[in-house]
Amino acid sequence: LTTVSELGKRAKGWNDTLLLIDLHLAREFVNNPVAEKVRKMCLDADDTARSKNYPDAIAKYWEALDALPATAESNGEDQDVEDQDDDDEHDSFARLFIVGAVGNLNFLNADYTAGADNLRGIGTHPFGLLRFGQCLFELGADEEFAADILAQAYMLAGREIFAEEDPKYIKFLSKFMRPPVGQTEL
Repeated sequence: LTTVSELGKRAKGWNDTLLLIDLHLAREFVNNPVAEKVRKMCLDADDTARSKNYPDAIAKYWEALDALPATAESNGEDQDVEDQDDDDEHDSFARLFIVGAVGNLNFLNADYTAGADNLRGIGTHPFGLLRFGQCLFELGADEEFAADILAQAYMLAGREIFAEEDPKYIKFLSKFMRPPVGQTEL
């Protein structure tokens, strides 16, 4: 079985969100009705997003997120690391990818403020970092911060992550980052 982290590295975007959530939920929540409900809700949201009906897809992703059981983290409660149970960790993983999917759709819908807000805690997912950096760029945010986030995406996934994006993003990044050794451009 391919690991979630390997799939995450290969994922070209949040179009692979359902695959990642499916694999994770199927492996960690076998015979769990909540996991099945969330999976179906994400599938419906993915289908809606493919039809470019981003506002409705975003609403469906939020509904899927709301269907996950509340965790101490999502309730804002303090909890010792030793006290967290495995369900919290698995729910957090699903939350990360659902919120990432919403952030991606925010970007595609040119709602850069919402996209930046939703992607702010995305961790080290290259595509999530790419979208977060793009939102910051489009908002005219602190250029160095936007470049730092885009650089993280570049360092995690290479130039390929920018292949299908507007060239303005890699051009912007090249003002702040030198090309790898032996190359003349990023």
